[in-house]
Amino acid sequence: MNHFSPQRSLGRSIYPAIISNKKGPCIFRYSYFGFNSAKLSRPQSNLNLWVLIFLLVFLLAAPFLFSASPLFSPRPSPVNSPEKSFWYVIKIGEKPVGYAHEHSKEALAAKGSITMTTEELKLVIRRLGANVEMASLSEWEETKQGELIRVSLVLKLSSLETKTQAEVAEKEIIVRSTAGGKEFTQRLPFSGQLVGPESLNRLTLSRLRSAGEEIDFLTYSPELNQVVHGKRKAEGREEISLPGFTQPIKTIKITETIQELPTKRVLWVDERGRLVQYLEPSPLGELKVYLSTEEAALAAARGQAETQIDFESSLIRANVRLPSARSIEGIKLQIKFREGEVTLPSFPSPYQKVITVDKNALTLSMERPKKPEKSALSSYSRKAKNNPEIREYLLSNAYLNIDDPLIQKVVREVTQETSNNWEKALRLRDWVSQNIVFDAGIVFAPSNEVIRQRRGTCVSFAVLLATLARAAGIPARFILGYAYVNGVWGGHAWTELYLAGAWLPFDAALPSPDIADAARVAVVAASLNRGLGETVVAGQRFFSQVEMEILEYRLDGKSFVASPKIYEISGNKYQNYGLKIVANKPDSFSFAETDKVWPDNTLLVLKADKAEIRLRQHAWRPVNNWEKYLRQLAGSAYSRLKLETFVYKGKMAYKLIGKNQAVAFFLRGTDLWEISAQGPEAANLLEEAFQAIHFED
Repeated sequence: MNHFSPQRSLGRSIYPAIISNKKGPCIFRYSYFGFNSAKLSRPQSNLNLWVLIFLLVFLLAAPFLFSASPLFSPRPSPVNSPEKSFWYVIKIGEKPVGYAHEHSKEALAAKGSITMTTEELKLVIRRLGANVEMASLSEWEETKQGELIRVSLVLKLSSLETKTQAEVAEKEIIVRSTAGGKEFTQRLPFSGQLVGPESLNRLTLSRLRSAGEEIDFLTYSPELNQVVHGKRKAEGREEISLPGFTQPIKTIKITETIQELPTKRVLWVDERGRLVQYLEPSPLGELKVYLSTEEAALAAARGQAETQIDFESSLIRANVRLPSARSIEGIKLQIKFREGEVTLPSFPSPYQKVITVDKNALTLSMERPKKPEKSALSSYSRKAKNNPEIREYLLSNAYLNIDDPLIQKVVREVTQETSNNWEKALRLRDWVSQNIVFDAGIVFAPSNEVIRQRRGTCVSFAVLLATLARAAGIPARFILGYAYVNGVWGGHAWTELYLAGAWLPFDAALPSPDIADAARVAVVAASLNRGLGETVVAGQRFFSQVEMEILEYRLDGKSFVASPKIYEISGNKYQNYGLKIVANKPDSFSFAETDKVWPDNTLLVLKADKAEIRLRQHAWRPVNNWEKYLRQLAGSAYSRLKLETFVYKGKMAYKLIGKNQAVAFFLRGTDLWEISAQGPEAANLLEEAFQAIHFED
């Protein structure tokens, strides 16, 4: 049921094989005056709505309202009590991106009179040219004594909904997760008393009256699927002025921290406990939520596909333009903390090592693992299935559904000719890389949606590969971290597979000829058996809080120290030190667009009045049809031109020549280079481009 109503060549040889320029990192509060409405009683200042906003904003980096069906049976019967309803505008970096709506009502249930709180949320933004919509509906039931009974969450991060239903029993929470029609059950032990929104509201009202007063609380977060420990501290009284209010609102300012989350949020709450305003840092800019009218709140989400969030500001510019990044064998980085001390992740992968660390920075080295011996592959495959710690990564869950008939069908077809797990891993990686299309409009989709829709960000590539691998009997885990691509470090997801007694990286969105390259930092490793919580919590402690500097790297057995400059222009000469490229322009041309980075693959442009030469850097990916792929990369303007071959630096190269446009492609390591020429006599201009641009050996 839809809870969101409109009312509201398996070949892996380097030649031929290329990467698409479309692939990349996915390339993460006392007196009440001035509101023109009837007086309402006992409003909420609910923590969990803001945890949900935190989750959705992290997963990013015409109004929908909710026509909710019962998630629990039997449904409590409403009693004759007024419903309390509050609307909020959500902004990121001062840009309106959506709304939140919270309402509560008393009802009768088996345990007597209870309070039911419903929280609705919608975010609408534009990311990398694609519209992104995220919506959620959560419901809370608690007794008059403050005992939490049930919690439900319907989350829509793609075209399918995922549902979480949690019932609080004695010393454990029974959690049922559903995606694609299949249900998965977990039991989460806990100790202490869990509070719901109404109970937390009463605690806030009764104990946070003066500056310095504090409360501690324990609650269940369906967004994180875990019990969380919180603290609120009164900082003092302030008056807040908000759009649409005729007078300032008297509030008490509160700082709130959650032990399991890294950030400190600031709330402004009025004398009835109602949230007035909320501020928190996010990877995309300051997150601001403030009290508003229904009309203004809905308008914040209506038509906000025009709101373009600056996701590129969350990318980290590299100090070196790496050659053949998908073949980097080793790399050493200095990671600097932007604002004081940062909570370090566990860096879970065995191929990376912390060398030094202090309160301001750490030095980290990554090594590309070697291909395991064939004898080790078979013996460790049997041992893995008997290891309880590894067996967890063979389980089916709401996001990685290995029992899906289509998943099983693809596994059979792709792996039917081999029993070797190494070969299975590469075939499955190649299949995902070749069959999934990059789509920035999808936030986080379960595998049963990805394999049918065949589109998504790097998260979808990683989720699907992990699911296919588990279905093939190979332990797999989801990795979230940073990867290098064309001048930047960006948030990225890939997969690790357990082969020959070790976790080895495989990346379907940024593929390498076999094991994934070392130009990446693994921050979070997760089974996803308990949902997205562990991934978000660990990732947010690190993402968007660091700068990264390449100190040295190793390629083809040779070590290179990072140059102090990325490139240099002197007169008619351009020199890129990392890529080892020199361009000597004619006097009639000028250098342009020398600082482009992903998602623009342009490295350099030579411009004249009526002519242009452009150099682009693409990367490796497995393709079956070389000619079809090059035509796709060149664009529709070249669709009718003949693909010609020629030899460049002793290797096969390709070109498409027209009257006023020409383009050539050639491989250098695992980089696919494109040189295009626009202008009269384009063929001659392309020849001049090859004379002007030199790749050093």
